Amino acid sequence: MSQAIDGELGRALKVAGLPWRPRRGDRCMDRLGIYWIVLADGPAQDGGVEVHNGAVIERRHVLGLCWLPRPDDLLAVLHRYGPVKLTGADGRWTCAVGDTSAPGGSPADAAGRALLALLA
Repeated sequence: MSQAIDGELGRALKVAGLPWRPRRGDRCMDRLGIYWIVLADGPAQDGGVEVHNGAVIERRHVLGLCWLPRPDDLLAVLHRYGPVKLTGADGRWTCAVGDTSAPGGSPADAAGRALLALLA
């Protein structure tokens, strides 16, 4: 379960208020839709994060990046709301937390949609 959510869901979670403290290995996306990997825990005092896109290493401000959490990151946040049940296979997944349930095409998608419903 290492697949991260897609950019559209990541942006929706950011707008809904999902907090993010960048960690080495996190996937993120900038405003132009370019995907990046965080190289060091951060951000620095100036808000900068060192990121790599496969071609270049740059320093970007954390506010200009959108976190694309992995399923384990999403589940850790969801557990704050109560017991989490993630079920499914073959592209049909469901994530339930209390009275909130959300379908998705992957574990990350279902967990991200459930979290979005809880944050909304």
